[in-house]
Amino acid sequence: MIPPVLRSACHRVADVPILGPAASRFAKMLRGTPTPPAALPPRAADSHETLALRDAPIPRGVFLGEHRVLTQTTRGVRLILDARDIIMTPIVLLHGEWEPETSRALLDILRPGMNFVDVGANMGYFTSLAGLAVRGGGQVWAFEPDPVSYEFLADNVALNWLFENIRLERKGVYSRSTTLTLFKREKYVGNTSLGEVEADDLARIMDRQTPHQVEVVSLDDYFLPGGQRIDLLKIDVEGAEPHVIQGMAGLLRAQPDMRLMIEWSPGQIRRTMKLDPAPMMRTLQEHGFRAHFIGTQLEPVDLGAFDRIPHGMLLLDRAA
Repeated sequence: MIPPVLRSACHRVADVPILGPAASRFAKMLRGTPTPPAALPPRAADSHETLALRDAPIPRGVFLGEHRVLTQTTRGVRLILDARDIIMTPIVLLHGEWEPETSRALLDILRPGMNFVDVGANMGYFTSLAGLAVRGGGQVWAFEPDPVSYEFLADNVALNWLFENIRLERKGVYSRSTTLTLFKREKYVGNTSLGEVEADDLARIMDRQTPHQVEVVSLDDYFLPGGQRIDLLKIDVEGAEPHVIQGMAGLLRAQPDMRLMIEWSPGQIRRTMKLDPAPMMRTLQEHGFRAHFIGTQLEPVDLGAFDRIPHGMLLLDRAA
């Protein structure tokens, strides 16, 4: 049985004449029924049009209308992406994956039965990737406060048949549980943030932001009552990482084996959120974390000399 979201997407792709037969083949691939080679006419009888079609690659993405693009990553994750976004969507469509080093590091850690938390899930790339990796007893919790991105997230979870092992929360994560203003970006969707970007910065990149009231929760309030084990927790919240760490002090004490993936973006922390990153780094040091920069390989970095750490994703764990 095909998930409703996927069934609808396949029919819509196949029914758009302007996309041509290649798009129909793409839809059949997602349904699991690719066109068999025997169905094509012999080479000798091929027209120029058929020859071109036979040699054409399956398209990376198919436009479904209503700002939605259907694709499949090189790692087998089916995704519907927001065509208005100019951060993640173009990269995934062109290269078939997003942040390949982080993707590889995540898959190197996660195994069936493990539990993963995605704070700042966006459209669900890492949520879906992790959901497939931990199937067989593992669980994923994904937090995304932007209502538009949350809809893409929910559709992508359904598109990958991850109904049973992923729990979605249309909430942000913060130092305490409350209601805050989220500044939703129009073009740079992945930069939607709890911090307001200055007008000059937005004008320079021809983007706009719209304020929305959203519910936020601290990780201590959410997880401590249930006592769920967390194996890996990813935090990518566009400069609000210090607030997330502040709201999980109890979780850091209760889960000594938990590993963290944190986006290190000092410019966003200082300029967008108006925060000093030093207290966050001290907190992580006090809890015994060591850090590695996720690049083509894991490179040890000194949390005490954080101004020398380049922008990117950090992997943190505690020595056994």
